[in-house]
Amino acid sequence: MSLFNSNTPQLSYNSIFLFNSFIAQSSNNSPQFSNNSPQFSNISPTNTNFYTANANVNADANAQPVRQSTIYNPQPYPSTPQTHQYPNHTNIHPPPAYTPTTPYGAAPQPAPTTPTQHYPQRPAAQPAPAQPMFYPVQQPAAAPPSFQPPPLARVCCVTFNEHNKIRLIGANPETIPPLRYAIANCGAGLDKDAPMKGDGHEFCLSTRPWHTKERESIQSRLLLIAVLKAMAHCRWNIVQAARISKMDSDRDFLMFESVDPGLGAIEMGEVDMFVMTLMGKDKIGVIGAGPSAPAVHGAIKQAVLTHWKHPIKKDMVQEAYHEFQLEGNPWAPHKAEEAAAKICMAQLLANVGALGYKLYVSLDIHKSSKDSESECLVFRRVGRVWR
Repeated sequence: MSLFNSNTPQLSYNSIFLFNSFIAQSSNNSPQFSNNSPQFSNISPTNTNFYTANANVNADANAQPVRQSTIYNPQPYPSTPQTHQYPNHTNIHPPPAYTPTTPYGAAPQPAPTTPTQHYPQRPAAQPAPAQPMFYPVQQPAAAPPSFQPPPLARVCCVTFNEHNKIRLIGANPETIPPLRYAIANCGAGLDKDAPMKGDGHEFCLSTRPWHTKERESIQSRLLLIAVLKAMAHCRWNIVQAARISKMDSDRDFLMFESVDPGLGAIEMGEVDMFVMTLMGKDKIGVIGAGPSAPAVHGAIKQAVLTHWKHPIKKDMVQEAYHEFQLEGNPWAPHKAEEAAAKICMAQLLANVGALGYKLYVSLDIHKSSKDSESECLVFRRVGRVWR
């Protein structure tokens, strides 16, 4: 504890005087303050009574008695530097660490053991779920499914060759007799027919239906309807018409696909068809409409009168043929008439569709002269075997 601790009362003047007197006498070689004197044999840093008692002995006789202090007064520092020497002790070492359970000098005893307590085994820690990465991990691509080709559909073709020939390619033998009958009874005249080299059958006509003028084109359109109806009755429906040959004598050919046999027999009434031709620059012809002719003619008139700005110039009816001649040039229009011609044709197809007919195929089957039609549109009634 320090002399000037904040909790210690301030020392009086007499106490300071006595303390200074003690220091002065200690610095002299007085015998009474020798280290060998018996009265100093118990000097220790903690013996506070020693300092207090000697201070009282050397005090002035006239001084006031000093109250004994319990303040810790450390040994004064000598005037010259020297190592601290305690009376009758040299090289004091601190005692060994105190152990309450081990007597001094005795061998340490092992700590008593307590019986081991068995606690229930904790379950093993489960690994934390993997945190999603900033970039998705690319999974290996799955093997593509094995390709199973669908069953092959039965197909065949009909081509219009040279000036007077029809060829059937890839069809079953049962198709040949109905087609022969249709060609022979449509007025075109069948000259002969014979198998071809390879998979096909050729019909040679006595006329030249693929190279006719306008007045002769009706017979070739009736021949086309007869061929398509015979093929439909034999369970062959048109898929598409195209021209892939570079020969000048060849025309568009027809691709057919067999009808599902589960549909049963096909009646003749289910193959109702007619042909519409766009002749010259201003004519519309309808061929083979049959009982539906009045309704078809009315649908065509309504489309023309609604969208074509010019009136119908001539309306002519023959046995199996109906012709409309329009004012102007709808099939070779000027820039101002082009939009009206296109929307008129779109309305015509919509009106015919409202009667139950749908465009079956569009093709060019002959090399026509300047006044003959080059394109013919075939319409077929929608039904059970064709939609």
